[in-house]
Amino acid sequence: MKGLKKTEIFDEVIKNHMESHLEEMGFPNIDKADPKSKGIAFLKFYLKEIFSQFVEVDEEEIETGIVDKKNDLGIDFIHIIDDKVFIFQSKYGKSSVGKEHLQHFVDLPKLIFNDTYIEKSHSELKAILKQIRKIKYPILQLNLITNKKIDQETISLYENMQVEENVIYNILSHTQLRQEYANVQSLDYLPPSEVIFNLGNEDYMELNNLEADFPSILITQKGSKLQQLYNLHKESLFNYNIRLWLGKNAVNKGMIETIQNEPDKFFYYNNGVTAVCEDYSLTENKEKLLKCKNFQIINGAQTVTTIAKQNTPNLSELKVLIKIIWGEGGKKAKSFTGLNENVVKYSNSQTVINVSDFRSNDPVQLSIEKFSKNLKFTNHSPFKGVFYKRKRRKELPKGNKVISMQDIGKAYYSFNFNPHELNGNMNSLWDISNKGLYYQVFGVNGESVDILPHERIFEMFGIYYIYEYIKDKLKIRDKGDFPSVLFKYHVLWGVGRLLQKKYKGNEILEILKLIVEKGCYVNKTTDEKKEVNFSSYVERSSRTLNYFIKIKKEDVGAFTIRNYQRSEKFTKEISLYIEEMIPPSELPDLI
Repeated sequence: MKGLKKTEIFDEVIKNHMESHLEEMGFPNIDKADPKSKGIAFLKFYLKEIFSQFVEVDEEEIETGIVDKKNDLGIDFIHIIDDKVFIFQSKYGKSSVGKEHLQHFVDLPKLIFNDTYIEKSHSELKAILKQIRKIKYPILQLNLITNKKIDQETISLYENMQVEENVIYNILSHTQLRQEYANVQSLDYLPPSEVIFNLGNEDYMELNNLEADFPSILITQKGSKLQQLYNLHKESLFNYNIRLWLGKNAVNKGMIETIQNEPDKFFYYNNGVTAVCEDYSLTENKEKLLKCKNFQIINGAQTVTTIAKQNTPNLSELKVLIKIIWGEGGKKAKSFTGLNENVVKYSNSQTVINVSDFRSNDPVQLSIEKFSKNLKFTNHSPFKGVFYKRKRRKELPKGNKVISMQDIGKAYYSFNFNPHELNGNMNSLWDISNKGLYYQVFGVNGESVDILPHERIFEMFGIYYIYEYIKDKLKIRDKGDFPSVLFKYHVLWGVGRLLQKKYKGNEILEILKLIVEKGCYVNKTTDEKKEVNFSSYVERSSRTLNYFIKIKKEDVGAFTIRNYQRSEKFTKEISLYIEEMIPPSELPDLI
């Protein structure tokens, strides 16, 4: 790509990702795909490469959330986390996005609460919209993404439109998409090792009478200085504040109006910024300088980003209050436990945070990463090394099979416990309280450990390799005729139940170890007969799912996939069938 402009390089990035998705959809290249399929591939690029870096959403939830078909009411993707609802419209291949697209986009919050409008939607979308209406105080984030430009008239309408407090609008044209993608890449970087604030003509006060063991200082900074700070360090300032740039909402609009019209009042209207660092020092020689080591803004990213994006000469007239906490340093700071974690968590109660990041530097995660470096991914040729991705934004080595902490965790829990509990509730997997599931997966007997036994790690990766095998087996199936395609974790769980019928626990562990070490049950080139035997377990599980889905469709009419993915009752019905109707003698030998 040497010699190409930034926009041309980004176009190649989009194209490469789209062609990967289109290949899975049965198209040899992007030129052979129809416009609708291109639009879905473009949407998947954004959801997987950008959106999923900020919001806990896995591949199965992305597939389920895509509602782009006849009677979709202009909604292409929808995802719900607690009281937050993310809605996407995707426009690919248009010459530009005009005001007619914007008007429908703006009207959606009212339309989805209109009974007549909802009745026009297809059954899956209708069920999701009705689910939104049951949320007491929903927060709607509407995202319009396009690979083309947005005309100036539309931009003007967007900038001047009225916004409700519980609604956030985010319009991303080609330029904004490229910037967001660059921001995601910059999150790979470490926090700034040193940030220096010039306190000349600024107020500051050290808080020496706090009872806690963590010194703190309050300072003010001009908007122009914060803009320079952001331009220097970009999104690496917010590594601990894992959140999506929120776009346009009532708060954001009010902030911009204050910056433009009343910059001298900004200090009084704004809550300010909270940051942590591992150390700070104050010097008062010729210049008053505050030097902060490993500085991170953990609340106020929207304030800093909004200020940084303003092209106005009066930024030096506004001031922002910054609270800087001398938090935990060294290994303790990097482990994301204790004070630093709690400051991030409680300072961001109104923002989207992926709690998995709080666990990414746990000793047990580091031990899994170390162990995985000796593994190979052998599900299909060419074989690859394994890269255990415990941080969402960690730089990825080329030529390796990337397996994330989320992938391993959800697969292991689904296989050994149930497939429904983590669908739509991944946060419980990272919950270290008595009610959480973290130590059931990454602990021993529900207790915290620094290092997992090797047998457990073999088990975890073996289970994940089976999940990858299931994905390969099901990707050629049409989800209309074979709906278990959208229940891959249920299929994995079903395989686990079948193995438990056939074998004892230590025998299952031996099978899983062999899968990881040699791939001898899931790789035709190693042993075709055994691969055929193993595939029958997947086939039996997936066909059982299809049978029950067909029954539910006949009984209830409108079958809502997401509801049954989350249904404990549905899982129990299938479990009972497997237990009573499939004798071990029908299952082929694997040992």
